[in-house]
Amino acid sequence: MATAFAAAALAVAAIPAKAASILWVSDTTPLGFSGAGGNNLTDAGFIRLLEGDGHTVARWNSPDASGTRLSAADLAVVNGYDLIIMGRAGASGQHQYPQSVDWNAGITKPLVSTSPYFVRLDGGRFGWFGGGNGNLPDTTPTVLTAGDPNDPAVDFLFAGVPMIGSNTADKFEELNDRNTSLIMNAPVAGGIAYSTASFAREDTLAANTAYTIVGFPAGTIVSTNTPLAGYRMFLYGGTREGAAFPNQIPLYTGRESLTPTGEKVFLRAIQLALNNGVAPATDPQAPIAFSTQPANVTVGQGGSATFTAVATGASGRSLQWQRDSGDGVTFTNIPDAGTPFLMTRLVLPVVGSDDNGAKFRVEATNPNGTVTSDVVTLTVDPDTAAPVPLSGASLDGTTVTLQFDELVDPTTAQFAFSYVITSDSGSQVASATLRADGKTVDMVVEPAPISPTFTIKVVDVTDLLGHTVDGATVSGVNYGLTAATVGALNPGGGESAAGSSKFEVSGGGLDFQAVTEQMRFAHKSVDGDFDALIRVHSITGTNRLEAIAKGILSARSTADASGNSPSISAFVTPAYPGDSTFGSVARTTVGGPTVSNFVGVAYALNSTPATFPNAWLRIQRVGDSFTTYSGSNGTDWNQLGNITIAMGNPVLVGAGANSHRNGQYATATFSDFQIRTAANPPTLINSSYVSGTFTSSFQTQNGVIYRVQYKDDLNAANWSELTPITGDGTVKSYSDTAAGNRFYRVITP
Repeated sequence: MATAFAAAALAVAAIPAKAASILWVSDTTPLGFSGAGGNNLTDAGFIRLLEGDGHTVARWNSPDASGTRLSAADLAVVNGYDLIIMGRAGASGQHQYPQSVDWNAGITKPLVSTSPYFVRLDGGRFGWFGGGNGNLPDTTPTVLTAGDPNDPAVDFLFAGVPMIGSNTADKFEELNDRNTSLIMNAPVAGGIAYSTASFAREDTLAANTAYTIVGFPAGTIVSTNTPLAGYRMFLYGGTREGAAFPNQIPLYTGRESLTPTGEKVFLRAIQLALNNGVAPATDPQAPIAFSTQPANVTVGQGGSATFTAVATGASGRSLQWQRDSGDGVTFTNIPDAGTPFLMTRLVLPVVGSDDNGAKFRVEATNPNGTVTSDVVTLTVDPDTAAPVPLSGASLDGTTVTLQFDELVDPTTAQFAFSYVITSDSGSQVASATLRADGKTVDMVVEPAPISPTFTIKVVDVTDLLGHTVDGATVSGVNYGLTAATVGALNPGGGESAAGSSKFEVSGGGLDFQAVTEQMRFAHKSVDGDFDALIRVHSITGTNRLEAIAKGILSARSTADASGNSPSISAFVTPAYPGDSTFGSVARTTVGGPTVSNFVGVAYALNSTPATFPNAWLRIQRVGDSFTTYSGSNGTDWNQLGNITIAMGNPVLVGAGANSHRNGQYATATFSDFQIRTAANPPTLINSSYVSGTFTSSFQTQNGVIYRVQYKDDLNAANWSELTPITGDGTVKSYSDTAAGNRFYRVITP
């Protein structure tokens, strides 16, 4: 162990003057959480963040048993680094007593733990926090609340991000989640809380406060009555999976999922730790001044307005937003719109016509004086137009969804007689419900199902300002899908049209790649061979989103609640910090195991990352042969897998969503859903070679993309593409003026 360590030390000997040599501790064995090792470790994002800030980082896999002490040679090399960081992808059980004594008392250099599991008291861990067992709730990302602004360390930490009062104006962590855990027990005596976070626990929904950044000076007494040999910091570092299936997934532990605000605070905390908790020296006589003045803002009526200003000067300051009384001269303080930190943000969530021309400024004060910022003006563009119906659609023929371009009045929008439907089915609106977004109305129609196409006339619906739409019409389409809950889904989910070309499917559920699948599924019945494709625009969560939630294209024998039907599915996971990658899975027999063609996580080698909103999925059936594909444009495809399944006829083909977390929704937004007749192999006809030009033709099928390819040497490894051709049911021809001794083929990718 010491030998490998020394090699790592040599690799980081030459570092820039302002940089630091950092040792990142994370597990690389099955006892830990980090995976196979190397650059594919899930904490690699943090290391790239540190390297981008000028630091040099080496890794170390510490001893994997709590009874294995750090040797003198180990400690000598560890203490040769400027800073040690214990990543969130480590297994805390390996660092219990007596090994914990070495981490507390044997390491003299600053040490940062990004995981609450290491620093809690129970199990003989580091014991930086008291009160018995560390309470590690499952919660959602939140803003940070700064501690005492007169503490130079606190002032330094939060100087680089916009603040609203003592809170960061933006969240610390991305919504993407793998069991976000925090520690709520107070630090031991001597610990300094630089920041906290207020949140509602997922399990109890009770309001709580957690400690997020805490410093511990050398000499602080921790567990087993041990004094710390050097400065320590707990720095809340993001997500970590739980200990039990289905959340025990090593590939997702410790993923760098901080917001830009979180990244800035993280990097400043590292600088603070490198300096043993002492903030860079500042001039207590520095006068207050503005380095960035607020700017004028123009916004539409009903929109939101945001102002920002940045000051300089010694602490003990106050930055207070003020608004004029209407004369542009007399200004008064805006309640709850001040901060003691250097960067301040004012947000007006909804502006009206009365706000037009309002003037704002910041009065900044510190012990060395008072200054006021530039006066800025809010211009509100008036809303004089009535709401415009944008699109109408029905997913299953029973509910029609209508979208407006702005917020509408709930009373008029939810009056059934505000909508007149014209359709071949004779359907009319039985009830109307306005969604929480204030712009979308769901209408139950009777009789159902509504015809494939229809029109909606809107009568006497007003916006929030009283402007009325009276007689506007919009065309609608019925997708004709049937909804089902596959497996024991929690929550059960739902689906709706999201416009004339998009629809949404929402569902909960646990693992999708298991003996039983769980998803919400909207489908059609299909006989015989087919070629199905769909575009996934996004995968979103409500208060959290798992890294491996899925938007799915599936073909199944049945959609019953057992979830163990023979099936084949292609899927994609959410955008970064989710996996942002494609995969496929199949079950060949009722209740049998799944066969996975998973392509790998997006930060791993040989991966195929997805780019939203252009993540395409495709399943092709020819007889009992099923092939899955991924793509980025609906034309070019990468094969994920091929398998033989005796699925029979008919099969159910459609779109689904799975959150991979019980009790939470994931919503996948789809468009361009097509089920085409599987393409017949094309045959070249009417081939000729005249005056140096080769010409040939073949029969096409409507909507099928054909690719004409050639080789100059039939023994060459690869075919070259001559031209793509989109089929329309007619005979298509192609020509090649560079023809010589050349071979041709036509494929349907």
